[in-house]
Amino acid sequence: MKNIILTLYLFFFIINIQAQRFGNVVFSQLPQNYQLYPRNTQNKGIIPISGRVESTGWSYISIQVLRNNQFISYIKSPVNYVQGIGNFSASSSIVAEKAEYRFNIYICKSNDSTLIISRDNIVSGDVYVLTGQSNATCFFNETRKNEYCRTFGTLTGTLNTETYNPSDTLWTLSNQQSYVTNVGILGFEIQQNITDTYNIPTCLINSGFNWSSAAQHANRNPNNPTDLTTGYGRMLYRLQKGGIVNNVKALIYRQGETEAYGEGVDFIGNFTRFYNYIKLDLLNIAKLYVYQIDIINFAKPNIAPVVRNDQRKLEQYYNDIRVVPSIGTTGFDGLHYSSEGYTQNALEITRLIKSDFYNNTDNDNITSPNITKAYYSKVDKTEITLEFQAGQELTWQNEYRGQQLTNFFYLDGISGNIQAGSTFGRRAILRLNNPSNATKISYLPAFVPETASYFPYSGPYITNRKNMRAFSFYEVNIENPPVCLLNNSCCLTNESLQSGNWNDASIWSCNHIPTNFDNTIIHAGHTILTSTNIKVKSLKNDGILKLSNGTNLQVKFP
Repeated sequence: MKNIILTLYLFFFIINIQAQRFGNVVFSQLPQNYQLYPRNTQNKGIIPISGRVESTGWSYISIQVLRNNQFISYIKSPVNYVQGIGNFSASSSIVAEKAEYRFNIYICKSNDSTLIISRDNIVSGDVYVLTGQSNATCFFNETRKNEYCRTFGTLTGTLNTETYNPSDTLWTLSNQQSYVTNVGILGFEIQQNITDTYNIPTCLINSGFNWSSAAQHANRNPNNPTDLTTGYGRMLYRLQKGGIVNNVKALIYRQGETEAYGEGVDFIGNFTRFYNYIKLDLLNIAKLYVYQIDIINFAKPNIAPVVRNDQRKLEQYYNDIRVVPSIGTTGFDGLHYSSEGYTQNALEITRLIKSDFYNNTDNDNITSPNITKAYYSKVDKTEITLEFQAGQELTWQNEYRGQQLTNFFYLDGISGNIQAGSTFGRRAILRLNNPSNATKISYLPAFVPETASYFPYSGPYITNRKNMRAFSFYEVNIENPPVCLLNNSCCLTNESLQSGNWNDASIWSCNHIPTNFDNTIIHAGHTILTSTNIKVKSLKNDGILKLSNGTNLQVKFP
């Protein structure tokens, strides 16, 4: 007999992650409206439904599953009584796709059933976290929505700097409410790009808070990690209450301006603590993406370039960190960016995310050039060569807004001795006006005063063929001319720069056809053709080498 009054269910309903009561039925696990369940390796989200019945006589719980309002399955779970309390447990799986699922849950006996609750707009997909200061939050003013872009919990007052209300534990569309569920322009663009490209719903938690320092992001209370008075605790609380803390694929970190202003200290030490806490609390996180800050105004000239240099070196120290540039972002005003700029930032970072998580094979030059070595490349010290990562194909932007790129290289802190620059493959060659005994080289100014004609700084830059700007660097050691200059054997690793003919010197990083003195690399995505015999010291073939009939390949392995 249908004698359970549904209005009483609603009256007794308590929003609680641990237990939700509807009359005499108490759920320990129950989906929320708009909830995103993380997808597993089978591209499915698992939805557990369990609890207890505190009145006798019921036989089972039945669950109807609808996809886009069309019935697709029925699940039945017996109610097992022990000392007058009936326990039940069931689960369902949904596909990670652009589809929304509905669950109608009934309590049943004999031929009688009563609807307990319906939950709607449920999806499965991937989880990301974005944090930092104002260039991460974008002042939380995004207004667009997408039914497959979700977030959990809310922002607090004063641009997410205030104490969190622990009862704010609802799932919603990103930006559903004008402020409290906002994820910012950068966050939403990342979400929507992934969702629309791969038809996979996303959840993004933007836990950034304005004016923050690295020390504040690393402020984890060891006695209460989810301390709601701290930025770290507010972030961790939302992830735990959403049931997604162990399913975050990646965290995007954009912060450092506070330290560049001199208002915060020890960026690298505090970031390292933050990194270690993230690896402790987000057990299955696979990647962190860190933005190198821009050449911001009012920066301290002895601090800002150190912060930027520490940021660019993170990917050299951690194999799960990838760094992306802020320099060269459109709409730069000296600190923040236009909407188009944040959109550009999102597109550049999602190229990396797609490569890391979605098997995207378009990986050529999607990373920013990061210097690996600087050395005098002429015995008389009138030339310096800068080497970047293997596979980078560099471009020298000679002039922009009346400024010459040569003016923004500093030898022992002083500019003016660079006569000309050029690039070849992954190398940039600086020709000097006069021989130099400098031991350090830096690239790009520490800051640009607002009175300068080229404020804010927006170029020129060294770029690569995907227009990714080389990271700024600070006081990199300049090595003395190598001994091999005397016998012309310095270029011992000869790498393909593009597809082409083996005998075309211009496709090789050493600007000569590989010989038996060369360790040779053919990079992924490059197809090399040859109709002549080949003899090299070693060959690492990540691409395609096509030999004509009768052609021999001779490799002298080390």
